[in-house]
Amino acid sequence: QEHYWQDSVPTFSDPSELFSSGSTIEDGIRSAENRRPYLRSAMMENILDDYLAAYRNLPRTLCHDDLLPFNVLVNDERAVLIDWEYYGLLPYPVSFARLIAHTKEDPAWDFVMKEEDKAFAIEYYYEHLVKNHGISYEAYRHSLDLFLFFESTEWLYVCRRYRVDHPDRLNTSLTNAMALARKLTGEKIRILELIEGAKSAQGLTVIIDVFRAFSVESYLTAYGARLIRPVGSIDRALELARTIPDSVTIGERLGRQLPGFDFGNSPSQIRSRKEEIPDRTVIHTTSAGTQGIVNALGADEIILGSLTMARAIAGYIQRKNPSRISLVSMGDNGTVPNEEDGLCARYIQSLLLEAPLDMKAATHHLQSHGGKKFFDPALREVYPQPDYAMCADYDRFDFVLKAETDDLGYLVKVIRPE
Repeated sequence: QEHYWQDSVPTFSDPSELFSSGSTIEDGIRSAENRRPYLRSAMMENILDDYLAAYRNLPRTLCHDDLLPFNVLVNDERAVLIDWEYYGLLPYPVSFARLIAHTKEDPAWDFVMKEEDKAFAIEYYYEHLVKNHGISYEAYRHSLDLFLFFESTEWLYVCRRYRVDHPDRLNTSLTNAMALARKLTGEKIRILELIEGAKSAQGLTVIIDVFRAFSVESYLTAYGARLIRPVGSIDRALELARTIPDSVTIGERLGRQLPGFDFGNSPSQIRSRKEEIPDRTVIHTTSAGTQGIVNALGADEIILGSLTMARAIAGYIQRKNPSRISLVSMGDNGTVPNEEDGLCARYIQSLLLEAPLDMKAATHHLQSHGGKKFFDPALREVYPQPDYAMCADYDRFDFVLKAETDDLGYLVKVIRPE
């Protein structure tokens, strides 16, 4: 492999230019795409896409492409590889990942390898080949995991495609593939907090404010608002209200409705006068959520997060399959962590990992903890009790709200199901 190493993608794709027969990059891509319909998991399909990107772009070298123990002859002096039918100039992890993926420590398994021997092999391969070509250990392990994922789907594909009745193989394949897919998906996700978290967010960013900014904006959208404009400062909100005819102002600081604004940040108050919303521009300023938007300057894309839209948000992220995901819990006033925003971040994460939280239990717990202010008679004027149920109504809406900009500042774009 050292001899045939190609750091850049060669101008030829057919190894017959070097060898008389064997596998091509196109063969590998077709093989991967053939497995897609049988994965039956949006998360695994996204990792398959990541694998295909790596397959196309990683350095290539001579690979056996069927490196299983029955193709290795060993005596006291040396090991010899046989059956080179599928060899080719392929991405460097191809053969090594196949060997590692199809071995187990179980003596009853076809190919046996102790975990400590696997760990040794993984380190040895890096130190004696990959490292020499300037590839970081982190990048190597990530690429290797992608190729291990692909190998782990083999029996999943065989059993489902050809209806092979082999439940042990199917279950082992499914368990290993899901574990690797969750690991690789989890590596893309960062859960951040507060305004400082918004400032450090990168990639596709979800700014979360459950109580109550973005729950309010989800209901405003459902009630037919023509456009929502989130703004950071009170002065700017009032300036926009003077500029935009027939606009509606919604604002709070420390939970209380701002003087001169049409509404406070209360979904139940808005619901009681929802006939005032259709076809009007809404100008919205709050202590936390809108502050997150204006501070997320490093984000590639900003999505507004609430429990009411959580499943729709997770579905949108899965369709986009970004390389980096930031889930920002804005907390109270953007400065103190709170339970509800953290729950929303964890719930979206759990949906992306296809291991959803028990939200019935979680919201029941939230009612007497992070949501208890809605049940305090002394705070009823600021935090009406009906607001809790409206904000905790997880997965109520099937649309996603995305923050964009124009000449006047931020605006909210509604993305509906395709």
